[in-house]
Amino acid sequence: MNVFEMYVEHGKEPGFWLRRTTWGNTCAKVTSVGKLNGKPPYYGNPEVRADIFDLHTGELKESDAVIAVPGTYKTWRWIDPPGWSSDRPFDPHAGRVRLWVDFADNAEAKKLGARWSALLDAFWLPEADLAAIEKAKELGFLTPRPPSAPLAYYRVPFARRVVGSCRSSLVSAIRQRICLAGRGRARVRANRARGRSRYAPSPGGMVSRDYPLPSASNVTRFDFRSETSSNRRTAIS
Repeated sequence: MNVFEMYVEHGKEPGFWLRRTTWGNTCAKVTSVGKLNGKPPYYGNPEVRADIFDLHTGELKESDAVIAVPGTYKTWRWIDPPGWSSDRPFDPHAGRVRLWVDFADNAEAKKLGARWSALLDAFWLPEADLAAIEKAKELGFLTPRPPSAPLAYYRVPFARRVVGSCRSSLVSAIRQRICLAGRGRARVRANRARGRSRYAPSPGGMVSRDYPLPSASNVTRFDFRSETSSNRRTAIS
């Protein structure tokens, strides 16, 4: 998450702690965030200010400092309050009712006023919104359910993953391509030893191209790594 998303996750209230991977022994407590007047995830890029502390001693290094590039994802980390701080860690479950919503029902959940939590990995409703909670109950959003197939694929061990999801199909295609490439290199070596074209059909009939080369005496070396699209049919002698 970037700093703006942390702020929204924190209930649009400052007071959460963060660090940047490029910082040394420092941390920061956000003191203010400007008005969110744009679309996520940058929300119009409002100004973010924070107090900078020494991570180990708690010494205040800079007060109300402007946080640079709060919209970046690579370097910001939301952390628990340091041990020397009197703040309590943020609890994403407090005051929230978790919803179990299928992807196809996301629009219905948003109509109820549900918000997405990256920490809960789910939609949620405020505990005080009893009307929305009752409606969510009628829609079955309060009933725990197993994750959908694409989500389940990432959460099971590799050996038990179900073939058929988008990711597994891509992995299968990559494995097949690697296998074909290995068989192709083996066929090139075998055909070169026989003096045949390196594109000669294999016994399995997997390659249909057959481009004859000069006699075997003229073919002394083939450098597979130096092959390019322009000399794909040329043997290096």
